Amino acid sequence: MILNSFPKELSQDVNAVLNIIPYENFKSRILLRKIKISILLNGEKINIPYRIYFDEPKNIIELNDNQKIILNCLYSRHHNGFIRQKCIEKLLENKNYWITPFFVQLFGEYIYKMMEIFNVYLNKNMDNCIKFFSENNNYWEKIESKVSSYWDAYYRKESPEYNKYLGKEIINKIKYGMKNNVVRSNFA
Repeated sequence: MILNSFPKELSQDVNAVLNIIPYENFKSRILLRKIKISILLNGEKINIPYRIYFDEPKNIIELNDNQKIILNCLYSRHHNGFIRQKCIEKLLENKNYWITPFFVQLFGEYIYKMMEIFNVYLNKNMDNCIKFFSENNNYWEKIESKVSSYWDAYYRKESPEYNKYLGKEIINKIKYGMKNNVVRSNFA
């Protein structure tokens, strides 16, 4: 399943990452939840794991830069929120389109800090996000709905006006970008 979490062109690098993941500590546990996030990436179907439960690998020195990016993307789906945050923050300066779904998925989770990190990523990679959401309209609608629901459940007291809530501000920014992207592409 993890091999299908990245574009096929990266399979050699993904295999190198898979070779250093410490599976042995979890032989009697479920390694991956069966829940996965199915999206399109440049027309290719990708299945990102909802959560992973592996320990962090110790031998990352042997990985090249691209493989380290893949490792951090993968561990951004870790069950431990601190590990997710640490890994996603290492990717903030990366411009590769194929990392976008890993950031987007964190935006759709209830942890406010992840929303702040996504906002930084979005400001640097608006074109990648617009392209991704345009290619995955149903997924975009689910993310938008989750942000609203999580605000209502967890953040309404801290931020009583939904329009001033960071999640809604991000949604508005994306909608504005999508609208302008469509307009620009019509004149191209």
